[in-house]
Amino acid sequence: MNVLYLIYIVLGLIILLMLLIILKKAFWKKKFSPADLQFFRKKWEQLTLESEKNPKIVVLEADKLLDHALSKLGKSGNLGDKLKKHSSLFSDLNGLWSAHKLRNRIAHELDYEPAAQEGKRALQQFKRALKDLKAL
Repeated sequence: MNVLYLIYIVLGLIILLMLLIILKKAFWKKKFSPADLQFFRKKWEQLTLESEKNPKIVVLEADKLLDHALSKLGKSGNLGDKLKKHSSLFSDLNGLWSAHKLRNRIAHELDYEPAAQEGKRALQQFKRALKDLKAL
């Protein structure tokens, strides 16, 4: 009888361990390394310094920086796909979509020149999104 109890205890512990591993994988979230955080801060600082001179480039680069941050967190696809799949990560998804759409206009419309206010608003949205991800 004692051996049977011991077997039940060992099997119970094995099952418990397996459940803990499954739960950890389900709820464990990737985080940025200190080097990643330093990279994001440095890039963002460069973007804000450049924002007055060339808002088109800054919007494109901010969009790429957000895409890179999501990739570092293990999210796959293009940025549009990532925003759709992981919308719950962002506090202002509509604003972020507006910023991403502005990026698309800049990238795809040959002579499009965004208004200064449009560029500033997009930059604020990208910054908020990066803060939501805890990259800034």
